[in-house]
Amino acid sequence: METKCVTLVNGEMALFPDAPTIRGARHVLDLTEAIREGYEAWIVFVCQREDARFLSPNESADPHFTETLRMAYDLGLKVFAFNCEVTEREITLKDRIGVIL
Repeated sequence: METKCVTLVNGEMALFPDAPTIRGARHVLDLTEAIREGYEAWIVFVCQREDARFLSPNESADPHFTETLRMAYDLGLKVFAFNCEVTEREITLKDRIGVIL
């Protein structure tokens, strides 16, 4: 399982990444290798904003990550996303939100 923190939200759409991420794409490729070896693999996007209702890969910021994530999903990667309630004292997972690949 891999987790990714998301801070960029446009309207109700959380977008990941906010800048190119070679490392993020490599993590997704590692998950695809686990799938090929027979394991179940998950990626969980934690949107550190309460206003996010959906998550999508940010193709304009990083087309390679987007392509890699979609390929991994087609191979069986489980993709989850949650928004959060953020206060001065804590960040708490709030709701599971939709994923649009």
